[in-house]
Amino acid sequence: MIDHISITVTDLLATKAFYMEHLGFIQRQYYQDELCQILILENGCKLEIFEFNSSVAQRDQQTFADTLKGGGITHFALNTDNLQQSYQYFLRHGLTETQIQEGRLGRRYFFIKDPNGIFIELIEKTTLL
Repeated sequence: MIDHISITVTDLLATKAFYMEHLGFIQRQYYQDELCQILILENGCKLEIFEFNSSVAQRDQQTFADTLKGGGITHFALNTDNLQQSYQYFLRHGLTETQIQEGRLGRRYFFIKDPNGIFIELIEKTTLL
């Protein structure tokens, strides 16, 4: 079972605001030393956010389809009880990256992108998986 997801960002405060305001995460823990800041947010899953004091290269502006072709983690997914309502919320805030689509495995979803260019899939909640 996955314990948490970890991301590295260039602006911890903007990232914290995005995840708390738009995705309902709450702050659980904060740590800072001379190398980095670490923030733990939670909303059913834990998100560990790093900001290093040295400059971190911005993620290339890729489309989601481009990221699937490479190796490594391409996105993470959060489920929602009401996909249409979630889509309308993110659409109003100008945060949608795709329209609602039917996935190959039969679930509907859409994508948003956080302030760091990290793709987040919002997917219908199901008891099948």
